[in-house]
Amino acid sequence: MFSIFKQKKVDPCRVDINNGELVIDVQQDETLLAAALRNGVPYPHNCRVGTCGQCKTKLVSGKIKPLMDFALSPLTAEELRSGYVLACQSKVRSNLHISIHTDHAEHRAGKIVLAKQLPGDVLALSIELDQALQFEAGQYANLSMQDSDLARSYSFSQEPLPGGNRLVSFLIRRIPGGAFSEHLWHNAKPGILMTLIGPYGSMGAADIDANAICVAGGTGLAPVLSIVRDRLLKSTSARFLILLGVRHQGDYFADEIFKELENLASGRVQTRVILSDEPSESNWTGDRGLVTSLITKELLEEVQASTAIVCGAAPMVKASQEELRRLGVSDKDIHTDAFVPSGK
Repeated sequence: MFSIFKQKKVDPCRVDINNGELVIDVQQDETLLAAALRNGVPYPHNCRVGTCGQCKTKLVSGKIKPLMDFALSPLTAEELRSGYVLACQSKVRSNLHISIHTDHAEHRAGKIVLAKQLPGDVLALSIELDQALQFEAGQYANLSMQDSDLARSYSFSQEPLPGGNRLVSFLIRRIPGGAFSEHLWHNAKPGILMTLIGPYGSMGAADIDANAICVAGGTGLAPVLSIVRDRLLKSTSARFLILLGVRHQGDYFADEIFKELENLASGRVQTRVILSDEPSESNWTGDRGLVTSLITKELLEEVQASTAIVCGAAPMVKASQEELRRLGVSDKDIHTDAFVPSGK
């Protein structure tokens, strides 16, 4: 005897933002931040892993399931008493009323003018927008192709211009099986229409004349390039050392990028590349190991770095932060962007 049970459909939860300013539907157990961004809400955020505190949200009413102990988060004791949570670490369990300060985000249409496949399955993508977009160095935007409902977040790789940019550029890693990156890798070509929503995030304020050590994992190089190029234009003295970690020699995609940057910088930018999984018998004569192994007291003293910029996969960012703190760099001088996979 067989019984067929019909699975009960779970109705989405309604999230009221800022007393009716915005209302979105969210699936139960979806994180508040992910759902808000999926619905195009200009939600303040940066790291998306609970370390930056920028997505702090006042929970007026309703239930969430925290993915971390908020007492160990950047939230202050007063904020915790007042009902604040981190949206990136909060699964929605009921209808909610929340209060946030929304980011300023713009919608732009555009067309691809460059889609260059680089080593390491990295796509250098440039889009000409219908209107100029103003953003800050280190920010990112949500991109989608106009023939698809899929959207993903990517950091700008070029410096912001006075009055805004009509041309925006990105470095996008192809993720095997990734619905968006695979589609983009195979179909991006000049003339393809794109949609951009942004800018989002913030890398934090820093002295434009400060020397910096920049640690990048893979396409975490994109926001580093944006910040370094911006500072080179705004400062006549700031110097930079960029440490780039990739897995294999064949994954090194930034040779031309670094040559162009070093020529632009007139001796103010140095670069080092380290390979984490290069076969021992290969002809690579450069650094080997994890990019964090290059962060040493001697190196910081050599470049006289007073600030650090760290961008890439969340585990690498966390490890770099810990090493920089151990070497005496204060949290206020460590500016990070942790990439978190969005799934398929």
